[in-house]
Amino acid sequence: MSRIFKINIIVLILSIFISCSAQKELYTHKLPQENECIYLVDTIDFKDPIIIEYNGIRYIMESTIVKNNNNKPFDKIIKENMVSILSTDLGIYYDLPVSLYPKISELLGIDYFPKFYEENNIKLLKEDNKNRRIYYLEPVPRKYILAIINIAYYLKKHASIDSPCKIESISPINTYMRIVYPIL
Repeated sequence: MSRIFKINIIVLILSIFISCSAQKELYTHKLPQENECIYLVDTIDFKDPIIIEYNGIRYIMESTIVKNNNNKPFDKIIKENMVSILSTDLGIYYDLPVSLYPKISELLGIDYFPKFYEENNIKLLKEDNKNRRIYYLEPVPRKYILAIINIAYYLKKHASIDSPCKIESISPINTYMRIVYPIL
């Protein structure tokens, strides 16, 4: 191999490593402290919920939102409507700082920590022609805990090589999104 070719290969490899570390730094460098990345808001209920997995993230919304916006791209539906991220992957413990555990019991008006849904409570209903999977929860949740979560914090906690996770945002460190936790 020629010397120029070897130098080009080395430069290419170095640029890949530098860009990957810069991307990781983007979400961790100026991220607020953990207890400022997520706030418990209230409990809510959905009349006719639908769960749609898109870009590796499960969103929950009223089914009428999908019916009324069926011809729009899903990215636009997320931005224009009251859509929440559904958190069930590893339970609420993964997203919330330990300091918020007592507030959950207080928010629900109970003196014990509630049981949350897990992966086996989510059932696939169908895959549509727009590369989305549609799910439902079984059994039907009695309530959902509503919180707002910093997008950069969420991506840091959930994104990995095995399961890419992408939320469009101009400034993920300064943007919060609704997230709900179903309660059995």
